[in-house]
Amino acid sequence: MSAPLLPNAKVNSLEFFHINWNVWKMLGLQIFKRDVHTLQRLAVSRAYFAWSIAANFMGTILFPIHLAMGIYESRNKSELFNSISISITSIGATIKFFLMASKMKQIAQMEALTQVLDARVTHPEELWHYQNRIRLNIFNIQRMFSVLYSGVAASVAALYLSSGERRLIYPGWLPFEWRQSSGFYALAILYQIFGFIFQISQTYTNDSFAPKSLCLLSAHIELLYKRVSRIGFEGPNEEGVGSKAALQQEEDKLNLCVLDQINLYE
Repeated sequence: MSAPLLPNAKVNSLEFFHINWNVWKMLGLQIFKRDVHTLQRLAVSRAYFAWSIAANFMGTILFPIHLAMGIYESRNKSELFNSISISITSIGATIKFFLMASKMKQIAQMEALTQVLDARVTHPEELWHYQNRIRLNIFNIQRMFSVLYSGVAASVAALYLSSGERRLIYPGWLPFEWRQSSGFYALAILYQIFGFIFQISQTYTNDSFAPKSLCLLSAHIELLYKRVSRIGFEGPNEEGVGSKAALQQEEDKLNLCVLDQINLYE
């Protein structure tokens, strides 16, 4: 299929990660974000810094402890296994979150290299392939994760609402007796809702980042293959073929492709 001309089309692969950065910003990870050019940390407001510290203390640190200590309050084996399972999941989400926070410099480097590779996608065939295949596939990956984690949240909510008893969403330890009053019970439920949303958001954005990054890497390798395959076949007309200028032009194209390959290795 021939590729239509797209003279005004531009490639911006960073659009695939906008949702990740929006969620990370909500989770307070913006304080670790770095500039793609200088690799220096970006300045944040005092209010945002305070939110980041408070939210992560409550959601990333205390919530797994709250769930882990709830293991000792399990009343039967079913609650025990459920509590152990959710505690391990919560601790895993916390570990992944801190690992992601420690990789912000590498992510900034990846974004900078991605912009360089995006600028090389100018040929109509490559633009068509990017817009109609690559872009669609990566957004489908994002939709898959969105549906998956929305389903998890919906199932947890449905299970709690259908229980028909006054209980916590998950067994957990609290510094007050939540059974004593409706106020304490509401406070306990609100904290668990906050912690659950906070950690499922962490897991959602962290888990979706790597597959999209790998898919994007594979896409740029594919585009590089298309670029290399055209060398020697698209150039001067028959009269200019074999001339010194034509050979130099093709050599320059090859050198740029080698540079693209080096960037992909980064």
